[in-house]
Amino acid sequence: METVKQIWENIKQETLIDKIKIIINICYFFLIRTFFSYDKVAKFYYKKVLYSCTMKKKKIHYFFQLNSFLEIYEDYSFLDTIFKDTSQVFIDIGANIGRISSLASTYGTFQKIFALDANPMCTNFMKHFIPHTIREKIEILDYGIGDYTKTTTMLITSDVMSPCGTLCKEKSALGDAKQTMEIKVKILSFKDFFLESKLYIYITYLLKIDVEWFEKEILTSLLDFAFEHKRKYLFKVIVEILPQNYNEIIKILKDSHITITKLGNGHDYFFTI
Repeated sequence: METVKQIWENIKQETLIDKIKIIINICYFFLIRTFFSYDKVAKFYYKKVLYSCTMKKKKIHYFFQLNSFLEIYEDYSFLDTIFKDTSQVFIDIGANIGRISSLASTYGTFQKIFALDANPMCTNFMKHFIPHTIREKIEILDYGIGDYTKTTTMLITSDVMSPCGTLCKEKSALGDAKQTMEIKVKILSFKDFFLESKLYIYITYLLKIDVEWFEKEILTSLLDFAFEHKRKYLFKVIVEILPQNYNEIIKILKDSHITITKLGNGHDYFFTI
């Protein structure tokens, strides 16, 4: 009942015809989700909706867009921060199935988008199921960012719909999940990623970091590089900080004299270097 109430709150400002289209699309999606496996539902995210519609003044053509604008996953302030940003490059660290990268490609003005995930299940999914017209600006990279370049162990599950990988096994709840497996993955320092991807041809960057307990290592690497090149490049960062990780991450940012802003009611924060 709470979900129905939330959905209604998010669509009640739309026109009558758009309300009808949105409700039909939602019902169809819930029907698919009820009768099909998680993997099939994940693939369905990138299928076209039955009826194209408008929501929050943006055209909706695919189910992943509809679900995102219903604010099932994050507050709209999180998405709006991305859509309104004028940076040249969007870097999605912990891209999972590429939903945020795809939204940035569709509604943002970025010249280039990098979607990084060390889990090969996620990168293979993105390569196969994100529609070509959306993928045009997205470069999909099958590695993660960390405090230094190395090969390490990642814990993943077989469910691509979940936050299905962590590089910090000791803290992650995935350790209690069924059907977990360990894989060897490549990690680059932010500096090595920056050079390997030839990001030096740009000046302004927006990063989204959602990495399930591995924030400390990424932020340490990013801050070292950003402060070394502070007068040359501008980095804006959206990072998910889980409550259990909050004090540690906030201390790192405060020690670097960085002021953060909370985005909405979730666990997402914004800052600039």
